[in-house]
Amino acid sequence: MKFILLTVSTFIFLLQAESLKAQQASSEIPVYRIGYFDSPPLSSRNPQTQEPNGLAIDIINTIAELNQFQIQWQYGDFPDLLEMMKMQKLDGLINIGYSAQRAEFLDYSTVNFSNVWGQVFLPIDSKIENLFDLSGQTIALLDNGVNGLNFINQCEQFEVDCKYVFGKSYPEIFRMVEDGQADAAVSNNLVGSSFQNEFSMLASSIVFNPFKVYIAAPKNQNSALLTMYDNTMAGWKQDPDSYYYQTRAKWTNFQQEEKIPVWLWYSVLGLVLFGFIAVVAAVLFKKQVNRRVKELSQQEIKLNQIINVVPHMIYANNQDGKMILANQNACDFLGIDKDEI
Repeated sequence: MKFILLTVSTFIFLLQAESLKAQQASSEIPVYRIGYFDSPPLSSRNPQTQEPNGLAIDIINTIAELNQFQIQWQYGDFPDLLEMMKMQKLDGLINIGYSAQRAEFLDYSTVNFSNVWGQVFLPIDSKIENLFDLSGQTIALLDNGVNGLNFINQCEQFEVDCKYVFGKSYPEIFRMVEDGQADAAVSNNLVGSSFQNEFSMLASSIVFNPFKVYIAAPKNQNSALLTMYDNTMAGWKQDPDSYYYQTRAKWTNFQQEEKIPVWLWYSVLGLVLFGFIAVVAAVLFKKQVNRRVKELSQQEIKLNQIINVVPHMIYANNQDGKMILANQNACDFLGIDKDEI
């Protein structure tokens, strides 16, 4: 009986020891609380499961697996997440553009997620064609967004007087245009392309200020997170077949053609042929012009010889009264040097 009790006690002890080891091992795995917001295709919430998804989400999740750390995703509106970063209530924030003001309280990764640019999106029936047409119009901007700040600077630089309304998320500012509260919305090109069909928007030709999108951490905090991200991404970007490029193709429909299409070959050949014909035509035209100029010069010499042997004064003035032609007899009579005419 004592042997059985001892064996059970030993078994319980071993279970407790293994549980303690597991807890210790689990406590050694870093856990980072990272914020994200609706910025498709880089990050958004899955409509069915409400789980985070997108290019940046997949990238960070895979980097976490490779570098053995865990992530607690924190969803929110961009201005609120930015304020949480100021208060150091988050360990990181993805899909954020650089600005000198933000750099005062944020550290940025060295390697970016993507390159984007600002773009104006309009209702389908809008008559706006360029930046100057936006004068007097109401523009919806993301509160504290880099695109909005760049757009305001652009309008001030070209003295375009716009009115601004601000939203806490991209869906909100696009909905303002849909509801007639604004005449246009400003976002980066990737976000706008993701929302334009949902809100019946038109991607305008008004683009400005390309910039890069990074992951950031509170100032002087979590440098290990940024280092793991930079090292992994730098390696991926060296390999065209890496996880990064595969994921980018998945979320942005980026396809690299394996070969040049046949129609493009014919187009290039046609342009080359057209260029050759144009060059030949230009050479022949130049020869014809030179020949005609030579003929006219010879006729001018003959004309001068004829009028100079005529025993009368011959001269002509233009409509302003300036003498433009005179033979030698006219020059002698009027006391004019023929070289002055």
